[in-house]
Amino acid sequence: MYRLCGHSHCSDNNNRAAYLHVLADAVTGVAAILGPVTAIIRELPYADAIAALVSSAVIIRWAPGLVRDSG
Repeated sequence: MYRLCGHSHCSDNNNRAAYLHVLADAVTGVAAILGPVTAIIRELPYADAIAALVSSAVIIRWAPGLVRDSG
């Protein structure tokens, strides 16, 4: 089985899903703060969109493995 973090608490798919959910929330939370702040400070109107795409890419990267291992 693919283990994301190498710890015993990630061996169960339910625990792994919860772990990934918390990590995804953390990544998207940081991106939701840094995106607009960067857009304002650096005057980059697309910085918020880039932050959203990075957040989506992180979730898209983790989701297929979790779905595959659950099936």
